[in-house]
Amino acid sequence: MNNSKKLLIVLILLSSASCAPYIDQSRPALRAYYQGHFDEAADLIKGVSPRKADRLVAYLDKGTIFQAAGRYKKSIKFFTKAADLSEKYYKQAALSHVGAVLTNDNVLPYIVDPYERLLIHTYLAMNYATMGNMEDALVEVRRIDTLFPKIYTDQEKRNYLKSAFVAYLMGWIWEGNQLCNDAYIDYKRVEKLKRGPKNLSEDLERTRRCAGLSSDNVPRSAKKPPNLMIVLESGRSPTKESSEYEHELQIIPVPVYKSRSRSGHRASILIDGRSVGQTSPLDNIDRALRSALDDQMPAIISRALARLAVKTGAAVAVGKEVDEDLGIFVGALLLATNRADLRSWRTLPHTMSLWRGWVTPGKHTISLDFLDKGGKKIGSVSESIEIDDDKPKLMIIRKIR
Repeated sequence: MNNSKKLLIVLILLSSASCAPYIDQSRPALRAYYQGHFDEAADLIKGVSPRKADRLVAYLDKGTIFQAAGRYKKSIKFFTKAADLSEKYYKQAALSHVGAVLTNDNVLPYIVDPYERLLIHTYLAMNYATMGNMEDALVEVRRIDTLFPKIYTDQEKRNYLKSAFVAYLMGWIWEGNQLCNDAYIDYKRVEKLKRGPKNLSEDLERTRRCAGLSSDNVPRSAKKPPNLMIVLESGRSPTKESSEYEHELQIIPVPVYKSRSRSGHRASILIDGRSVGQTSPLDNIDRALRSALDDQMPAIISRALARLAVKTGAAVAVGKEVDEDLGIFVGALLLATNRADLRSWRTLPHTMSLWRGWVTPGKHTISLDFLDKGGKKIGSVSESIEIDDDKPKLMIIRKIR
């Protein structure tokens, strides 16, 4: 076999390796998920076996889908795998970029950005709290503190990491484990971000007094620590599409996020038929993901430019050393594999909202009436929950459309 034929075989193999089969495999499950058929989506996603490079993004989607279906142990299993794999990738000094230079970033393992890494442990904490396991939820809170020690300091310039939802959830979990000083610190962070739920001052007053930080002349609050938190994950996160970036008259494809939801939903909360308030939107995940991608864009463009230089050089070399027509063919084939990496965590919501309060122990019916921008009811959902005497409980509701 002559050199030109060998080269063609290599190029064809590289071209076929540049596709992202997980996106195609997961399409039926995601279609069911976006339609709100969570059990069907969970059954479909079980049969998806991603290639090695797509394992992490598959674990993220599986964890989210199983959570939406109420299969929290399964969700914990996949988010734990995602946490372990993301830690492994972060500890590696460097990943081999040889294949990516010859084809595109799709041949590299999917690596989460810092914001997605933060959300992995947030979802694990929520799953444990939903099961009433506040001890393991606290483990995830401590991991967040370890992984992101400066997340809420002025030194952290990535403002999208300063999540009001994560900070409040951490405070609530600290308080649920009777660690009032830590809870007070996180509630103060929420206050500083100016995106907290209503009556945040009550949380601050309660935990300040519990931690021994309050003077006697501060009036006591009659409010009890909230033993129920309802988290509303609403809308769809953005998905990546390919765009073009021009550099010295050279065009290279880069990923950009496209919104799939205009906004999240609000909901009125009823407990046993009695209205107790509305959810408070805390985080816009759509906006945070866009900011995270903006941070990565210089590195993405740098790799794409290096790839373009290598491919152009390879085509020229083949044209000179082997055959001019073959060089033209090689150039066309190499450029055809120059694709943007469109993999993303596609099962995230657009917005995270919450309601919290104290509920008498026992069995209750929790109802959420979903509201449009004008306050008109556009749907509802009801679930039963049992509140224990000594363990706070978290309820997660997923509303996509």
